[in-house]
Amino acid sequence: MFYKSIGNISSNEALLYNYWTTVLTLLDQGLPWDYIENCAPTEITMILAILMAKKEREAELGAKGM
Repeated sequence: MFYKSIGNISSNEALLYNYWTTVLTLLDQGLPWDYIENCAPTEITMILAILMAKKEREAELGAKGM
């Protein structure tokens, strides 16, 4: 299990966890697997940044009661 020993996470475990967290986030947002599979890392970074900015904007608007 990934978090069985938080202080002793290998770099391979951390990369694998990050990879699947990213993939599942993109799938959850509705991007198809074949698109994700063919994206360059820079494209993935841009998509995640846009999703984060959108989420922050929605939170700001929600806080203002809009």
